[in-house]
Amino acid sequence: MQPRDLYQILLRHRIAVLLALGAGLACLWGCRQLRLAVVEDVASSAVTTVQVRVTSAMSSRTYRPVATETVLPTRTAAATHTAIATATSTRTRKPTIIALPTPGPTRIPTMTPVPTITPTAMPTQVPVSAGGVRQLPPYTMGPTVMPNARYLVGGLHLGDPAAPINLAYPASFDGSDMTRFDDLLILPVDHNGTNYQRFVTEYGGKVFTYPDALSGSVVLSVHDGTLRGSGRILEAEPLRRLIEGDLYAPYSLDVIDANLARLMGREWVLAQNGVEARFRLIKAKRMSATDVAFFQDKAALISAFIGGIPDPGRSLIMFFCSGRQPGEPSGTFVGRYVLLLELTE
Repeated sequence: MQPRDLYQILLRHRIAVLLALGAGLACLWGCRQLRLAVVEDVASSAVTTVQVRVTSAMSSRTYRPVATETVLPTRTAAATHTAIATATSTRTRKPTIIALPTPGPTRIPTMTPVPTITPTAMPTQVPVSAGGVRQLPPYTMGPTVMPNARYLVGGLHLGDPAAPINLAYPASFDGSDMTRFDDLLILPVDHNGTNYQRFVTEYGGKVFTYPDALSGSVVLSVHDGTLRGSGRILEAEPLRRLIEGDLYAPYSLDVIDANLARLMGREWVLAQNGVEARFRLIKAKRMSATDVAFFQDKAALISAFIGGIPDPGRSLIMFFCSGRQPGEPSGTFVGRYVLLLELTE
C-alpha cells in the first residue's frame, strides 16, 4: 500500500480515531480519580482507627500526667497548691503539672519543760521493801525551842519571807574556799501548802523552811541538781557533787560516809539583813530510799533520823537530795542528806 493510500484512509476515518483517543484519555482520567479516592479513604480510616484506640485507652485507666518539660510562670501571687499546665505546641503534648510549695505551719515557741528534779523539802514517795518494818531510831530530846522562836537562830529570822538569805559552804575538803549563793527567797511552811508548792515547782533561788516537831529547830530545805536547758546549777548541787560525785554514777556508800566525815567541823555561813551567822557541821548522814519512804509523812520528825539535837536553839538542819545507790528504786534523786549545823559563836 502506498503512503498516499494510507493517508486517504486516515482522513476518511479521522472521526473514529478522535473518538478512540478521547476514550483513552477519559479512561486514564477515571483511573487517576479512583486511585486518589482510595488513598484518601485509607488515610481517613487510619486517623479514625488511631482516634478510637486513644479514646479506648483513656477510658480504661486513670490518666496520670507525666512531668516532661517544665514551663515556670513569670509571676506567682501566692504560694498555694495551684496546678499550672505548660504551654501546648501544635503537636499533641502531655500536660506538665507544677505543684507550688505551700508555706509550712507557723512555729510557736514552746516553754522549756520544768526539770524533773525531786524536791528537797520533804521526802518523796518511794516503795518500802515488801514486809519491811521501820522504827524510829533512838532519840534524845533536847531543850525545846519556844514556838515564837522556832525560826530564830544566830540573829537570823528564817521564817521571814521578806528577808532573803545568803548561803555559803565548803567548796572542797581542803582549803578555805566556799561556794556561795546570794538572795535566796525564804518560803516558810504555811497551812495551805502554797509555799511548799512553789518550792517544788519553781526551781532555783528559793529555800523552804519549817520547824522540826520534836526539837523545834528549823529545817532548811535546799534544791540541788542542774536545770535542763539552761544548765543552771542549783544551790546545793556543788555540795552534793563534793560528797557523792556524778549524779548518775555516785560514789559508793563507804566513800560517801568518808566524805561526810571529812566535812565535820567545817564552817557554813548564812547572812540576812547584814547579819552573819556562822555554823559548824556536827552531824551528817545519808538517808536511803527506804528511809525516805518511811519519813514521807513524817518530815517534821527529821531530827530523829540523826539521833536528836543537843541544842535546838542554836541548831539548823540542812536537807537536800542524794543520787541513786545500787539496789535502790529507779530514779534520779531517791536518797537525801541530813546535815546538823550548830552555831559557833
